[in-house]
Amino acid sequence: MRSVRHAQATSDTRDGSLGSRVIVERLVLAAPCDPYLDLRRLAEYTCLSRRTLQGFINELPPDQALPCYRLEGKVLVRRSVADAWLQQFRSRGRPSLARALEELGLSRRSAAS
Repeated sequence: MRSVRHAQATSDTRDGSLGSRVIVERLVLAAPCDPYLDLRRLAEYTCLSRRTLQGFINELPPDQALPCYRLEGKVLVRRSVADAWLQQFRSRGRPSLARALEELGLSRRSAAS
């Protein structure tokens, strides 16, 4: 939703005549920055299937589950909450390679001790 208030015409042409430009003194844009997403939209946003998301909500222990709001058969998740929850799965490199190097004593952690 956009609204424009206090617009005024200006003289913008070289000969000083009144031009067709308008200066906008204030522009208000109203859009939710942190929307609630249903599972379909959350699936689109995260590139995960709805079934996978339902598993994260219903099948994990309560302290590990994806936080959500349940309203009359509808499940909603705030986008920022989903982003924060997904951070626990962030990784760098290949975990299997890091484990193998650590077992061989070749990792930086092993070398430092």
